[in-house]
Amino acid sequence: MRAHVGLCLCLCACAADTSVDETDTQDAVAIRVRRGVDRAGAFSEHEARILAKDHGVTWTGAYIGGACSAGSGWSKARIEAIHKATSWQFMPIWVGQQSPAICGAHTLSYARGEIDGREAAARMAALGWKPNRDIPVALDVEAGTYEHSHSGSTAYVHGWVHTMHAHGYRAYVYSSPSGIAHFHDAKITIDGAWVASFFFGGFRSVKPSELHQIGSRFSNHNRAWQYAGDFRVANVGDVDASTSDLLLAPGPGGTNRPTTSHREIPAGDCGDLQPGEGLARGEVFTSCDGATELAMTDGGDLELRTNGSVTWSSGTDGAGVTAVLGTDGNLVVYDAEMEPVFETATNGHPGAVLRIDSGLSIADDDEPVWSP
Repeated sequence: MRAHVGLCLCLCACAADTSVDETDTQDAVAIRVRRGVDRAGAFSEHEARILAKDHGVTWTGAYIGGACSAGSGWSKARIEAIHKATSWQFMPIWVGQQSPAICGAHTLSYARGEIDGREAAARMAALGWKPNRDIPVALDVEAGTYEHSHSGSTAYVHGWVHTMHAHGYRAYVYSSPSGIAHFHDAKITIDGAWVASFFFGGFRSVKPSELHQIGSRFSNHNRAWQYAGDFRVANVGDVDASTSDLLLAPGPGGTNRPTTSHREIPAGDCGDLQPGEGLARGEVFTSCDGATELAMTDGGDLELRTNGSVTWSSGTDGAGVTAVLGTDGNLVVYDAEMEPVFETATNGHPGAVLRIDSGLSIADDDEPVWSP
C-alpha cells in the first residue's frame, strides 16, 4: 500500500533490525521494534519461512476485507498456517472507503465509518481475533483519499475508530504523514499510527522514531513506519516493508491480555491501584482517609462506597469474579471464564492508575481519563 500513490493499495508489514529489542515493560505483551512485510496476496508457508529466516521478518499485514481491499487469500486457515510456520504476529488491515479516483466505494462520512467498523469487527471475530483482547486492526486511508477530502476522511475515520472501540478492538490508522498528523490533531482517539513515507528501496535497520514527519505524535509505543514499497525479494516476489513499535495481533484465537489474577493488598496501602493490580470477590481497597472504598462484593459487583453508601457499581452482580486494572489502562471486571463483563474502555493509557480518593478515577500522568 502506497499512501502517496492513490491507486496502490498494497500495505506492508513492519520492518526492523532483529538485533533491536526494546521491550516496554509496562505493557501486557512485550512491544519492541520489529521487522515485517506484506503484500495483497497471502504468503505461503514457504515464502514466510524465507522472509523470517533470511530477512528477519517477524510479522505481516493481513487483508481482512473492506470495499476497496485488493487482498486475496487471507483466510483464517492461511493465517493460522503462517503463524504455525513462523510464529509471526499480524496487522489486520481493513481497506474501506477511498476517494473516487481510487475506488468506487467513496462515501466518506461518520455514518459510513460506523457501518464499515461493524463489518470489520465481524470479520475480525470470524477470523478468530476475538474482541476485548487488546487486538488491533488498521484502517487504510490512502494519501489520495485524505487529499481528496480532509473533512470527509476525518469524519469517516472518526466513525470507524469509535465503532472499533465499541466492539472491543484497538483501532489503528494507516495513512500519509499529513493524514496521520491531521487525524491526531483532530482529537480522534486512534490507538496507533502506521505512517506511509517511502525513503528506501528495500529492508533497512530503521526505527519508527527515526521518521520525523509527524513530530512527536504517536511516540509512546504506538507508531509504525512504512519506509519501502514494491521491491523484489528472491523466491518471494514484490513486498513492502515497515518498521513498528506498537502492539500487533497474535495468531487467531490468541490474546494480548495477561492472565487475570488478583493481588494481595499490603497492609497500610491505599489510594492508587497500579497497572496489573486488582480485586477478587470479598476484597476492598480504600482511600487514604478511609472515607471512600472500592469493593469487589461477594456477589460479583464492583462497588464504590462513600461513608458507607454505594455511589457507583459496575452492574456485574452475579457475574464478576475479579476486577483488574490492565497495563493498558483499561479497568475490566472478568467472569469465571476470564471473559470481560464490564470495562471502562480506557485502553491506550499504559501506566495509568486507578485512583480512590473522594471518588474514583483512572488517571494517566495525573490527568483523569475516566470517572463513573
